[in-house]
Amino acid sequence: MIDTGMENMTSFEPGKGFLIDSQDSFTIEVPGKPVEFPFRTKLIKGWNLIGIPTNRSLNVTNITISAERRKYSYPDAVKKGIVSAFLWSYDGKKWNYLGENATLEPGRAYMLQAMNEARLEFR
Repeated sequence: MIDTGMENMTSFEPGKGFLIDSQDSFTIEVPGKPVEFPFRTKLIKGWNLIGIPTNRSLNVTNITISAERRKYSYPDAVKKGIVSAFLWSYDGKKWNYLGENATLEPGRAYMLQAMNEARLEFR
């Protein structure tokens, strides 16, 4: 979705998240190579749609945030005000808050709010 409305996508761009609205369940297969950890991606100021770039679950404690020329654990980045403590997951009906020791699952979308540009690293 773009500020002015919805847009049909014909290709995906690495490092960008997309919300897909559908009335029915379906499967989408995205070809490509598995990523290696550590995997880094940019966070923009505001809400960021993220997902696990691998087929295995990952605890929030395995996320680090780089900002202000330093690397922080996710809980420390929250304490410093770099990212919001609110990490959300969509269950198909509503967005649910995840705690700081939550496990992120592959194939699910998560929303993370950054107060400024930063880098997120899965390790």
